[in-house]
Amino acid sequence: MVKGLRKLGFKNATKIKKTRSVMFWLNSMKKKKIHIIKNHLHEEATKEQQNYKMKEIAGIAINQPIDKWNHMWDAARYGHIMHNQEPGIYETKEEVIKRINY
Repeated sequence: MVKGLRKLGFKNATKIKKTRSVMFWLNSMKKKKIHIIKNHLHEEATKEQQNYKMKEIAGIAINQPIDKWNHMWDAARYGHIMHNQEPGIYETKEEVIKRINY
């Protein structure tokens, strides 16, 4: 995916290190108020939100999202990670905030 983004002109695309679990970041996002704005993607975003579920084993939900209705949430989680991660070796927190205009 990173190679594809770089081919599209995103020179600074890098792989995010998974220092914390997916569930850590999803639980962190649950503490925030998330707004789904009405635009051309509103119906798709709402459909993903309504169908987003965790995998089940013998009827018991486990802490792993089903990989079907999570595309929008993955993108939101990546943005949340970038905003909340510690400054990297290459950028200060101010540079990250300025770059993503958060």
